[in-house]
Amino acid sequence: MTEQIDSSQKTIRFDNRDITAVDTYRKQKNTSVLTIMFTDIKGFTRLTEDKGDEYANRVRRLHDDTLRRIIEEDGAGKIIKHIGDAVMAVFSEPSAAVEKSMEIQHQLHALNRDHDDLEDILVRIGLHMGQVTTENEVDFDVFGRHVNRASRVENLADGDQIYMTYPVFDSAKGWLLGRKASGTRWKSHGRYFVKGIDSAIEIYEVYHVGRQRPKPPAKARKKRNLPTLIVALLLILAGAGSVLLFAQMKKTSVVFVNFPNWDITLDHSDTTIMIDGEPGQRMRNLLTGISPGKHVLHWDYSYMKRYYAEIDVERGENVIEPKFTDNCLPSLSRHISYSKDENTVETSSTFTYNVYGSGIESRLNTADLVISVAIEADQEDSENLIFTYDWHFSLNGEHLNSGPLTVTNRLSNDETVRRETVIYSDDYHYYSIRYYIIRNSTELEIGSGYIGYLPDSPAAAE
Repeated sequence: MTEQIDSSQKTIRFDNRDITAVDTYRKQKNTSVLTIMFTDIKGFTRLTEDKGDEYANRVRRLHDDTLRRIIEEDGAGKIIKHIGDAVMAVFSEPSAAVEKSMEIQHQLHALNRDHDDLEDILVRIGLHMGQVTTENEVDFDVFGRHVNRASRVENLADGDQIYMTYPVFDSAKGWLLGRKASGTRWKSHGRYFVKGIDSAIEIYEVYHVGRQRPKPPAKARKKRNLPTLIVALLLILAGAGSVLLFAQMKKTSVVFVNFPNWDITLDHSDTTIMIDGEPGQRMRNLLTGISPGKHVLHWDYSYMKRYYAEIDVERGENVIEPKFTDNCLPSLSRHISYSKDENTVETSSTFTYNVYGSGIESRLNTADLVISVAIEADQEDSENLIFTYDWHFSLNGEHLNSGPLTVTNRLSNDETVRRETVIYSDDYHYYSIRYYIIRNSTELEIGSGYIGYLPDSPAAAE
């Protein structure tokens, strides 16, 4: 017997072995309600096409090993299936599912920093919960509907995001409140309609304030709560201007050739490019209104990497094949483990790069970065190591920030110490000093990110 669920991204099939695994897990946990986690890697298809199967398989193995270790640690959850680059897992406790989701994003962030030779692994996560049994046995149809909903929620998320339905949020609210002091936050994005589900789903996002900002779903229609009469009046008032605008806009049309299947925005605004047709189709019509003139299309690959394409739209019919180029912001890091033979490292580099502001004009920048790390034993306490971080940061020939910073850590401390301090920001991007320490090892990085990812509480380094 096989249960099949179609979604816009993948087909999920269950056999009796899968259902047995689910039933065994929920009996061990003595529950009939499960939280279902669905994940996948953003841009994995493109990665495979661009880099080849060997490279993609290496990325997937790193991803799979990381998720399995986190999800199944201490019996918190159980991975049921791998579907390509996607993972489906179940949890008996909603708070455990949320906690493991946060840990996945946290550890993938560290993994990306430690593997400069690989593109960043950005994972979407969707969570949904519900009763999965009938007559004390896991039911194919009931379980399948909940998995389908978790998959739909995951498909709304972007890379590095965690979305959940209201039942998960409501059940995990106590855990979330307890984690607020450590930077965990949540946001309700409202109710969204998704394919295959009649009623709108209320979407919540959980995130860490030091690492990203919440972002509403860009690939679904939001349910509006304005009364019908108000909507009608607004439409009437906007009617005259809309007619003129439509008449102006309909004179300009764009057909894109070989348009990538990315979430692309127009001119650094909140406008997401919408096109008809199917992914992989060579020629597709632009559905988003666009005026004649020069425009910039961009796709956020990560907090420090974007793909840009400049296009020139003329009045009338346009056939455009956008040429995307990647633009990566500077980052310089060094790692060291203390020993008597080696206790100091230093490196420097100069980076030249472009950034775009809120419009379509780019600006060339040159950054000079210098970092050094020194570790020494504490003469007064042999259990302590003293870490001294120093740096020098200049942008376009102007010295803007420098160290040093000294931190003491005990060798017996098993917890990883992580800190990030913003040292510069403008309308385009920001720079920060980041370090982590675990026992006798540390890594220092001076890196940059696009301004939309600026931590909520930037502060000057002391």
